[in-house]
Amino acid sequence: MASAQAESERQPLVQLSTRTLPDAATGNNPEYAAAEARPDGDIASSPGHMLPVRVTMGILMCSAWIVAYSDRTNISLAIIAMEEDLGFGTQVDGMVFGAFFGGYFFTQILGGWSANHWGGKRVMAFAVAMWSTWTVLTPPAARLSVLALVVCRVMLGLGEGLALPALHHVTAQWSPAHERSRFVAFVTSGQHIGKAVALACSPLVAL
Repeated sequence: MASAQAESERQPLVQLSTRTLPDAATGNNPEYAAAEARPDGDIASSPGHMLPVRVTMGILMCSAWIVAYSDRTNISLAIIAMEEDLGFGTQVDGMVFGAFFGGYFFTQILGGWSANHWGGKRVMAFAVAMWSTWTVLTPPAARLSVLALVVCRVMLGLGEGLALPALHHVTAQWSPAHERSRFVAFVTSGQHIGKAVALACSPLVAL
């Protein structure tokens, strides 16, 4: 069943059956079986859903990107409090900031291969769970040791490195060609929203 689902997600959008959506189980899911495609290849909303499927996917992907950039940005303000509470210096600050990108670099190709093999939605879900877990572990790790903090940042980077290729895979499968640029623009706007949210909320959390 898993291989069949992954294969269905790899199908080009224009080749999808008018009765099937990507990642749908073959013929056994009435929710997906009821979905219809418009004549121009666009995917309409299925019965019981208020929004078209592509719009729902866009909102979910944008939300994931907001969380991702919030999690990678918040350390830039939290490190100021860490310097006061834990005695960190500029050398430690540089190690903490660089650790994220060290992990982020190594999973780009792996993320693309994984998305193509297992499907972008599954890889994205795993990536969000992974980087969120290491974000939660960051405060106790910082109090434990600098090494533990650096490891958390590396692992967070590994998780977010999987997400970017998965995002492009989902975009290719769930947005029609004539709307793809708008879909990408909407989803990637989450990067800037996430940065703004983190920079605005971190001082409030500190207070």
